[in-house]
Amino acid sequence: MYSIPIDFSYVGSVHSHPSGNTRPSDADLHMFSNTGQIHIIVGYPYDLKNYSAYNRAGTPVKLDII
Repeated sequence: MYSIPIDFSYVGSVHSHPSGNTRPSDADLHMFSNTGQIHIIVGYPYDLKNYSAYNRAGTPVKLDII
């Protein structure tokens, strides 16, 4: 995160968890609180059934990917 340029147009983040667990870690929650409004975690096997979206407080939100 420290090497990402400051850009106030960011709306959130997307990253993966190879374990398949799509719940945010403590580090994820810290990042969420500092960047954007919506954050997506994709878990193995990285398909449209294995993702979760969260707001910057770490509360799950419904987000349909089309």
